[in-house]
Amino acid sequence: MVDQFHWLWATEWVCFSVEVVAGYAFVRAGKRLGDRARVRLLALYALASWASLFWINGNPQLAADAGPLPGDRQRVGGVLQPSFWPSLIFRTAVAMALAALAACLVINTLDLERERRAALIRRASRFAAPMIGMPLLAIWYVAVIPRTAGRG
Repeated sequence: MVDQFHWLWATEWVCFSVEVVAGYAFVRAGKRLGDRARVRLLALYALASWASLFWINGNPQLAADAGPLPGDRQRVGGVLQPSFWPSLIFRTAVAMALAALAACLVINTLDLERERRAALIRRASRFAAPMIGMPLLAIWYVAVIPRTAGRG
């Protein structure tokens, strides 16, 4: 699998490296930056994190099905795998829900007045909204498996 996917893994590692550097920069220099720069740095972190998820998601999907795939198994086979998109969207929803929970935990540790804390928690909890669609994504994923299992 390394021979077939080394460029995809290299791309994923670049995204992961950007994610780590952006996170570290935020922790180390966040207090010295203006609000706009902090938001841009966090947006870069979020984009790099999702790009890393996108690129790495195809590899386990391809490994789960040893049969023939649409496209060439060299590069695009993992992305063209029928289970790739439901898996990616489901994992994105999980990541957003975890981010909402982590934000709510951090907000509760801040020394804020009750109304401000409640407003921030309401705003952060919006990231958990995609959880509503997770059962449908799971059904979509399971519906795709019989078409892909046992090929070859």
